[in-house]
Amino acid sequence: MSFFYLKSISIFRNRYFFYILNFIILVILTIFPFFVVIKQMFSKEVTYFIIILCLIIQILIHIKLFFYLNFSDRDKWNTISIIFSLLIISIIFFGSFWVMKNLNHNIYNVIV
Repeated sequence: MSFFYLKSISIFRNRYFFYILNFIILVILTIFPFFVVIKQMFSKEVTYFIIILCLIIQILIHIKLFFYLNFSDRDKWNTISIIFSLLIISIIFFGSFWVMKNLNHNIYNVIV
């Protein structure tokens, strides 16, 4: 069964079918890390890897299938704006983390 055969079936041409299918995939990618953590199936390092892998897959699915973002010339400014937004978010996140870590280190040295 090829992909072209699947496209000929009417349900696979329905746009809402793909939304529902992607939603189900995202729900599975959300529940699976919780299940792995709760059941403590793997070591701590493998659990972290599974969580991060599911996170990256979710981000890619959102970018490609819900934001309709691709790297063509037509969508160049959309891609640039998403990359810029991710840059600003990462600066805020890692900057806040750095400030909190330094505050914790400096306050701990004053108390002791």
